[in-house]
Amino acid sequence: MGLRVTSMTPEARDTAPHSVEVRFSSDSSLLAGICSSMADYACRGRQKNAHELMVVLRELLTNAVEHGNKHDPCKPVICRVTRLGAHAAEIAVEDEGDGFDPAQVDLGCPASPADLSRNGLRIANALSSALWFEEGGRRTVCRLSWGPEGRLSTIAAPAPASNAETKEGLSNA
Repeated sequence: MGLRVTSMTPEARDTAPHSVEVRFSSDSSLLAGICSSMADYACRGRQKNAHELMVVLRELLTNAVEHGNKHDPCKPVICRVTRLGAHAAEIAVEDEGDGFDPAQVDLGCPASPADLSRNGLRIANALSSALWFEEGGRRTVCRLSWGPEGRLSTIAAPAPASNAETKEGLSNA
């Protein structure tokens, strides 16, 4: 399931925003392959960047399958990864669940670091430069950016103005 853009010059591939979208059944056995292919696409094969992006993808996709669609194979998950220039990407994951109230989401540190359950959004938030929710909590969007040397950057990228629930707004809620 390799994903490649072949109609652009190498320079254009690194700077032009373009995306790939995958729609799949709510089957958690598919997540590893989807995460790997999408991260490789977004990071252009640069392994230093792909690890963090794969972690975020895995957490968001797992949330959509488990909590959103409740493992219902008839409900699809849609994942779109968009390259935003040479050093950034945006991930959007949408499910067909009931959604949730974004104001009720706590993205701060867990009360007990030993409690590894229900921390997917916290992990995605910690690794992203911006995180917000749309469609009543049925779509989660985040942006990741990294420096030219490949290290993840935490420089804040503002969410679109139409999204009131940004990383900063949720962290202070």
